[in-house]
Amino acid sequence: MASRLNTKSILALLAAFVVVGIACVSWVPSIFPLGRSLEIWLEQRVAFFQELQLAQEGLRDAEFSHHSFILTGDDRSLDSFNEASKSIKHHLSMLNSMRQSDLMFGEKTRNLSARVTLLLDELKQSADVRKAQGQGPAEQLIQKSGENRELREIVRQIARMEEDEFEAVRNKAGEYNRMIGPYPWIVVIVVLVGTGAVTMLALGGRRSEASDAEKIEQLTNELTLTKEQLDRLSRTDMLTEVNNLRGLEKALAVEENKITRAGGHMIAVSVNCDNFTQINDKLGIAAGDIVLKDVARRILATLRPSDHVARVDNRDEFLVLLPDTQLAYGLRVAERIRMAVSDNPMHNLQEVVQVTVSIGVAMLPHKVANVQEVLSLTRGALRRSKVTGKNKVSLAREGGGEAEMPPGSDEVVNSLLDISNFRTVYQPIIDLATEQVAGFEIYTRGPDGAFENPGDLFRVCIDNNILTQVDLQCLKLGIEMSADVAENMRVHVNLFPSTILDTPIERLLEIFPQDKGGRTYCVEISEQQFIGDPTFMREHVQKLRSAGVLVAIDDIGFGRNSLETLIFLEPDVIKVDRTYVTGIAEDKYKVRLLKRLTNVAKSLGAEVVAEGVERREDLPVLQELGIHFAQGFLWGELLQVLPANPKDQRTLTKQ
Repeated sequence: MASRLNTKSILALLAAFVVVGIACVSWVPSIFPLGRSLEIWLEQRVAFFQELQLAQEGLRDAEFSHHSFILTGDDRSLDSFNEASKSIKHHLSMLNSMRQSDLMFGEKTRNLSARVTLLLDELKQSADVRKAQGQGPAEQLIQKSGENRELREIVRQIARMEEDEFEAVRNKAGEYNRMIGPYPWIVVIVVLVGTGAVTMLALGGRRSEASDAEKIEQLTNELTLTKEQLDRLSRTDMLTEVNNLRGLEKALAVEENKITRAGGHMIAVSVNCDNFTQINDKLGIAAGDIVLKDVARRILATLRPSDHVARVDNRDEFLVLLPDTQLAYGLRVAERIRMAVSDNPMHNLQEVVQVTVSIGVAMLPHKVANVQEVLSLTRGALRRSKVTGKNKVSLAREGGGEAEMPPGSDEVVNSLLDISNFRTVYQPIIDLATEQVAGFEIYTRGPDGAFENPGDLFRVCIDNNILTQVDLQCLKLGIEMSADVAENMRVHVNLFPSTILDTPIERLLEIFPQDKGGRTYCVEISEQQFIGDPTFMREHVQKLRSAGVLVAIDDIGFGRNSLETLIFLEPDVIKVDRTYVTGIAEDKYKVRLLKRLTNVAKSLGAEVVAEGVERREDLPVLQELGIHFAQGFLWGELLQVLPANPKDQRTLTKQ
């Protein structure tokens, strides 16, 4: 009887697990084929990446062998160059065959192949000249053809393609996890394990060779390891194997949190190789890469395990973070770095290569927004080391500027990095339904004189690579002055797309006040400043919106790019460029265009703001079209100071 009950129990359990298993399989029918397809896809990506790396290594070998042959005329160097050229062409052929079905990557590999083939032909030509006519004519040919510059661009192109591979695998992993999620896996594993256990009981404990659950677990573990490896690679500079700026950004966030909790100071050290362009031009890119690797190694040898170092934007500059460090110790570390580099010259085939570095040191304030701000604080001192003789260590004054810099561009840069030279002005945002003030857009104006015009100001910032730092300072100033805006009103501020992409959103949101006083903050992003695909902005825009900050797309036109921008980013506010607003009462074409835009805005749930309103006769048309808000000189000039009385702020447009 007991035996019969036991058998019945086993059969009942087995039947129950089978039922649940059928339900689970109907829930996720594509798990197992999807896992196999993912495995194949990952193998293809790894193979493509390996071919890219081999092609890049072949280019460095070819460049080094070619340069050696030009200098020495040694036939062994020429043979090495020819072998490297064959290897490069083989790997390019493999790359082209791998991506014939992928239009985007296929075009990139074809472009790369064409550029490399042309470059190798030019190198071969100069090698033939060297063999026939000697060193002088060959070097003149190299200088005229610009081979070194083209080789640098090709290496950068390969590096970008490698980054695209990392991003593709990361996105695929995220897509895979979103499609599957953890819960189906849990159910599948429970069902398979349970069914297997009951079956073993019923069949006397026989085990299958490899269960589906084990395969799933193995695939999941492989995917996790791949993601971890890609994350590490995305934070590492491929050449020097120290952090890149993305990796340093994460380290900065961690160290900032520690300092906020426990107190202390953090020191930043910028290290720039002296005369590196001359080293590259004279010895070639391959030798320049060796120099950079060696400099990175020597910097690391002087640091503590808790310190961080990164290479800056694939250049000859490194940035070091020294957490929990006093200024005196930071200066000693900087001097040790300088001596470690300058006291050990490198030896080339024919001469000794002396490498030195110039260094700038700064103590960081609390709540540094991003790495670009850290660079702005150290580069003033770094420039002073450069202009006063190089191979020196200089200390930045508080705030990062250098008052004692000689006149010229450096003085201009220091002036633009000093927020005390800036001021704010206000333009009312008018509610067209009541023609009362709904809020203000806060503009920042630069130092008096040549940089008071925003266009001139930001053009100089771009030329001197300080746009993000200055833009963040302008944002902080605008937010600070928003305290003068009456409660429960709108506050609009402006940011460049590059600033939003360069700055972690968490750091950006820290600039906005915790207590907003009922004010609605809106970040305006100009469409005219977008470079490339607007989808890169989507994640950042969504994070701002999730944090309660509205996002406006400014200067919207009516081309296909504008429509794509609106669809991808789904902004809260659409601001129409004045070109399509001024004189709309007499222009039916503008009316039709604006009507289409308002229909798009309605479908997105966005508000529309008309800019550049200067004539009262245009107002009825804008109101009839359903435009929510307007700005323009119809309601007066820009305000230098806001009325202190909140009631006066709301009614200041009454005439």
